[in-house]
Amino acid sequence: MKTQLCVESEEDYQKWIQENTFAMSDDSKSVAMNSTSDSDTQFLTPYAQDIGVDADTLAQLQP
Repeated sequence: MKTQLCVESEEDYQKWIQENTFAMSDDSKSVAMNSTSDSDTQFLTPYAQDIGVDADTLAQLQP
């Protein structure tokens, strides 16, 4: 297996870090969410139309 190593200057590395650090960003957009606290219905509702499930079917899900 081959590997390629690129060596950059400290300035270029710091610039890359700033451009690729999402967790420390002040941006209010969500990158990911923790769905463990959502019920099945809450988790699936945004996807229901895409997967062909209606609201009545979602309401029948049991915890």
